[in-house]
Amino acid sequence: MNVLIFPAEMEEALAYVDALDAAGVDAVIAADLSVISYAHSIGLEVHISVQANVCNMGAVRFFAAYADVMVLAREVPLGTVQRITEAIRKDQKQSDTKDGADECL
Repeated sequence: MNVLIFPAEMEEALAYVDALDAAGVDAVIAADLSVISYAHSIGLEVHISVQANVCNMGAVRFFAAYADVMVLAREVPLGTVQRITEAIRKDQKQSDTKDGADECL
């Protein structure tokens, strides 16, 4: 599913996602927001494709609502990859701390 989906192809694309799910695939690699949303809605794990052009923490946080795995855009410099990785770890620590505090209430 790592392709652009045009309006005339949408029905067939979503049927293909259903077929992949029925076949028991572990995940679908996708960049198209409609495919990402649909796969997530049926419980199929999504991996965000390099074609989604994730290149900053705003995009990482957006796509994190749909996926735990994402490939950063090819153009992202190594230093930026490192900063994004550090920011993800920081977000995860904050989330873990918040979850732990919620469990104590």
